[in-house]
Amino acid sequence: MGKEVVTTAANISLGTEAAKAAPFAAAFMVGGLTAMEWAYILAAAYSGLLIIHFVGSKWFLPLLRLIRKGRAAGGAE
Repeated sequence: MGKEVVTTAANISLGTEAAKAAPFAAAFMVGGLTAMEWAYILAAAYSGLLIIHFVGSKWFLPLLRLIRKGRAAGGAE
């Protein structure tokens, strides 16, 4: 009987601590998303921005410069 009482007391204590932590957990829920879901979304957005930056700086800008250089050279002749 003593072990059951200790287990019940521990479960009640755990429930009380969870109830204390609930407002803090709810504070991280913005727009219905938990903190972990926001972490995934922000990581995906950051990865997307890195890809856009890489493609823009390594492909798009050099291509633009090449086209402008060709137009400037063609107009000078």
